[in-house]
Amino acid sequence: MNWLAPDSKFMRAWSNLIDGIWVNILMLVTSILIITIGAALTAGHDACRRSIEGEGKGVTANYFRSFKANFVKATLLWLPFLGGAIGFGHQQ
Repeated sequence: MNWLAPDSKFMRAWSNLIDGIWVNILMLVTSILIITIGAALTAGHDACRRSIEGEGKGVTANYFRSFKANFVKATLLWLPFLGGAIGFGHQQ
């Protein structure tokens, strides 16, 4: 079997690695504002899951679709953690 064939195990693993790196870059870019970290983590998880299962149009489209769909809910869930982190950071 040719290891450079698009359906070989090597190329599938390489594709998954590149998709994972790209999702991490997208998460970093969309987490620049600390408030959006919750939505970025949610979208990253969902995009990776869909990529592994072969769903959706592509990693970037899956990521931004999930980011948009879960923004309010994930941000509201993230804010208490942000408040706790700020509170613990100022303790002496």
